[in-house]
Amino acid sequence: MHHADAWADEPALRGRLERYLELLYEEASRRNLTRVRREEAWKRHIEESLSLLPLHSWAAGEVVLDFGSGGGLPGIPLAIALPQVRVVLLERNLAKARFLERCLMELSLDGAEVVGRNAEELAREKPHPRADILVSRAAAPPLRLIPQVAPFLKPRGAALLLVGGSVGVSADLRLLCQRHHLADPEIVEAGQTRVLRVRNSR
Repeated sequence: MHHADAWADEPALRGRLERYLELLYEEASRRNLTRVRREEAWKRHIEESLSLLPLHSWAAGEVVLDFGSGGGLPGIPLAIALPQVRVVLLERNLAKARFLERCLMELSLDGAEVVGRNAEELAREKPHPRADILVSRAAAPPLRLIPQVAPFLKPRGAALLLVGGSVGVSADLRLLCQRHHLADPEIVEAGQTRVLRVRNSR
């Protein structure tokens, strides 16, 4: 059985993940949170988010930052599956941030928090949140995203960026990572999902 599927097969866990999808699709009828059809939501939203689980050891107390969280993906499924970590959902759109806060309350995710701020402004502040693991799905193309996420990584921290099939490791991407003190980027396959992984080399 695939690792992510095993997590989602626990009845209590599956119930909370299903409840999150209900909240997401209720809200999606009012604002643009997802273009995925409801019948594909488990595969596209939950399984894709949980496919990140085998890529890290997720130690207790680690900070996981969902960059540009939008409707809460992949951050909220990870927060449900990983009660031992601290999940921070960073979302600059205040209406979406309010929705995320409602999700955390309804799902009793006490170890998670929402930061309703613009990432570039936040990155200029001292101190600002830094993550052991930063996750992001479709917040921006990698060449735009790397400079934005680099300031939020702890020393030796890593970013796991969910990417589409057309994204590869180009010379430009390698150069950009070097400029931001990140180790060589790599594409890793996680189930059906492709992930661009970069580590802070400092």
